[in-house]
Amino acid sequence: LSRLGFLSERNQFDLSNAELLAIAMLTMRGYNIINGNESSGAPLRDKLLAYLDNALIKLPICNADLLYRQDKYANPDDYTIGNISTWNRSLTASLDDFETNLGVKFLITPLPEEQTRAHCIYKLYDVDICNRDIIGEYQVNFRPETCFSVIDKNDRGDFVEINLREIPSI
Repeated sequence: LSRLGFLSERNQFDLSNAELLAIAMLTMRGYNIINGNESSGAPLRDKLLAYLDNALIKLPICNADLLYRQDKYANPDDYTIGNISTWNRSLTASLDDFETNLGVKFLITPLPEEQTRAHCIYKLYDVDICNRDIIGEYQVNFRPETCFSVIDKNDRGDFVEINLREIPSI
């Protein structure tokens, strides 16, 4: 919870303590509690996900043309060109394009600023000054239930690159 104190000092977006806690958990070791599939923690996960969604709505919208995601758990066979994929939880992406050997690298094209469900979590902390070691990236999160179209998929040898385009959510 020490991270919660740091975030609250920089809280210019009128986030509640529960919303700050959800963000702190998402950006640290509590990621699997919020975005995991374990049914045993479903009531807690659903509550935290609701707080996270409320927080994301209050944070600035991302206006980047391209976002990146590295995922060692994603199965490339689950992504077929032309299919639509809905992220039931919050999809984490980054402005940073890290070199990857994690299995799958997603290139994500968000909708225009007035339509996207992508919000800038990194605006809560100063990545360049003191938190690069803690968080390590310019993190952007899509709100739960965001939809994407699979545009392209390429085997790059060490990893599979999947291009997604955010589409209006149903």
